[in-house]
Amino acid sequence: MGDGFEHLTYRGPIERVRSTIVDRPYEPELDLGVAPEYQDFTTLLRLKSEVLKSDGSPSSDDDFLAIIIADASRIIEWACRRTFSRARYTEVVVGDGTDRLVPEVTPLARVISITDDDGVAIDLTECDMHPKIGIRSKDSIWFDRTRYTVDYIGGYLLPGAILATASLFVNADPAFETVTNNPYPLNLVSDNDAGLVRSDFVNSSGWTNPLNSGTWKVEDITGVKLTPANSTIVAEGAAATVKYLSLRTLPREIERATIEIAKNIYLSRDRDGMLSEFKKNALSIKWFQEAMPSRSVHWLQGHAKPESPAWRMINAS
Repeated sequence: MGDGFEHLTYRGPIERVRSTIVDRPYEPELDLGVAPEYQDFTTLLRLKSEVLKSDGSPSSDDDFLAIIIADASRIIEWACRRTFSRARYTEVVVGDGTDRLVPEVTPLARVISITDDDGVAIDLTECDMHPKIGIRSKDSIWFDRTRYTVDYIGGYLLPGAILATASLFVNADPAFETVTNNPYPLNLVSDNDAGLVRSDFVNSSGWTNPLNSGTWKVEDITGVKLTPANSTIVAEGAAATVKYLSLRTLPREIERATIEIAKNIYLSRDRDGMLSEFKKNALSIKWFQEAMPSRSVHWLQGHAKPESPAWRMINAS
């Protein structure tokens, strides 16, 4: 029987049935404010470049590939028992008598409010926020078994978070600037959006001057300008060519694991015994498939929650 995963039956984008390890899909108890702009852990262009060796031109497989990208992303969440997409969440977190309160979705980008069982607001100036390890009370503890309602923005910006425009230029500050005010996701986190935070990094490319291409830490965003910290960028006007700001913060290994799962599904669809049904026109897919290729398990080390399916595979003797 091994680790049990070869006995998992996976049926299309929605239904997951019992296996020897897990008996339900991953369903975090979170109230999602605004759905994330991007929810897939890789892009169609990236997957096509690996599976079809494509330059990105439209193909007859695009619809199928888009489905399995979404499937693979949800499999990652299910296997790791966690949510990765940056969005605004409201969650009830139970205190454990220590000075740390850890919401479900990390890394934390911003804490908007915390209230206790009686609806009393917690003074956020008395708290420190750490992206990975949660909210620390400076002078007190989070009382044991007290239910705290946390309104926060957490998670990663995903690979689809790319600003691609010919109107992007570098001004004299120097800072990256666009002619459109705060195009998503080129915005700082506020109460109503889930864009960048000052600890994020952006990658720029497509510039004539090579000094303007690279990876930069976000220092500030005001209006239409993004100012990188300690940068060497120089003024360069807008031109007919498209420039890019990639705003993704999702770790590369999560995308790599997603690609491996998607490739596995795609390349096995014509294999006898693997594909039980495929209706192209209805975009309905059913197959019996190994849920987590060993390569993907390798890439998920450090991201799976304890006792999750992926964690059990990683720690299997």
